[in-house]
Amino acid sequence: MAKIAGFPAMPCLAPIVRCRRPPRMIGSSLRKAAFAALVALAWSPAWGMTLDGVGMPDSLQLQGQPLRLNGMGVRSFTLLHIRGYVAGLYVPAPTHDPAALLAEPGPKVLKIQFVRQASVGRVQDEYQRGHRLNCVPHCSATEEAAFEQLLGTARPVKSGDITSFVFMPKQLDVMFNDSRIATIPGAEFSHHLLASFLGEQPPTVPLRDGLLGLTTQ
Repeated sequence: MAKIAGFPAMPCLAPIVRCRRPPRMIGSSLRKAAFAALVALAWSPAWGMTLDGVGMPDSLQLQGQPLRLNGMGVRSFTLLHIRGYVAGLYVPAPTHDPAALLAEPGPKVLKIQFVRQASVGRVQDEYQRGHRLNCVPHCSATEEAAFEQLLGTARPVKSGDITSFVFMPKQLDVMFNDSRIATIPGAEFSHHLLASFLGEQPPTVPLRDGLLGLTTQ
């Protein structure tokens, strides 16, 4: 049972992390902060939405702060609209306004559940497309280095696998299924990554509109 300060004990249902004891030794304050963020993440048992056969709960808690499901969208590929993944966005205060979401300093979680298998190269292509359209023209050398770190987290995926981006004020935690695979420091890159889903150049407009809660596709 996972117990968050100020909230009753609840089952650890999250695909992002398992309830477990923290490691005995953590080498840096950044790793301590990342670990604290992840062990405090717990899904609500109440399901909020189901889209394309994928259900997501209506809320979660991150470091004791409740986050609510803002919306869900499907990423489709090619003119045949082959569906690759379903994504859900969790935020402190749901809104349809992308600028407000990007300006929100509080934590956010983007959960991506794959509904089709894909190779490492295909996953990296998706990252590179978003980076090229949203960051390349004005990204700093630090942000480029952060993107290379993100690119290195790509895994081959099958239906049911989950990648989650945990956006914190000063870092981005990347999760694959129930394991943290990277902590990328820096607020700027974290902002650009979220903007690549919610901004003017999203993977697809229907995906963005779904995450904004404008459509249910």
